[in-house]
Amino acid sequence: MRITYNKVRFALFIRSYPGQYIAKQLRVKYQINTDTAKEISRLAKVLNLNLDLLRFFVLFDPNSPLFSKLKKRLNERDREEIVTYLEIENEILSLSQEKENKESLVRDDYDNALVEPAIERVAGNKLSKVEDDLEFESKLEDLKKRYTKLYYAVAYRYKLPTIRILPFILRLISP
Repeated sequence: MRITYNKVRFALFIRSYPGQYIAKQLRVKYQINTDTAKEISRLAKVLNLNLDLLRFFVLFDPNSPLFSKLKKRLNERDREEIVTYLEIENEILSLSQEKENKESLVRDDYDNALVEPAIERVAGNKLSKVEDDLEFESKLEDLKKRYTKLYYAVAYRYKLPTIRILPFILRLISP
C-alpha cells in the first residue's frame, strides 16, 4: 500500500474533533436518510474528501485501523508531528465530552476554550517526569508554543478543519 497525501488526510480527519463532531451531528440529526446522503456529498465536496470513504465513516462509525497502517510507513518527523496532532485532537474530544457532563469542573475552568487546554494537557503529559516546578513551568511554556505551531501546521498541511471553522462547514452542508 502506498501512502498518499489523501489517505493520511482522511485518516487524520476521521480522528479529529471536527470529523467526529460532524459525523455525530449527521447521525443524530437525520437518523441516516436521503438528507444525510446529500449532506455527506456536500461535505465531501467542501473538504475535498473521498465520498465513499466519508459516507462509510459517517454511516457506520468505523474504528478503522487505517491510521495504524499509515503510521508505520511515515518518516520519523512526520510520525512525531501527526502523533502529537492526534494526541491534541484526543484531548479536545475528551474535553468536549467532559464539558457535556454538567457536573464537570471543566466547564467552569475553561468556558468555551478547547484547543488551548488540550495543548496544555498534552504538553503537561510529556513533562510528567519533571520534578522541579520552575523547570516544569519553563518547559511547559516552550512545549505549548511548539505544539500550538505544530497543531496548526499539520492542520494546514493536510487541509484539515479546525474548531474555528467548524460552524462554517456545518452551515455549508446543511440544507
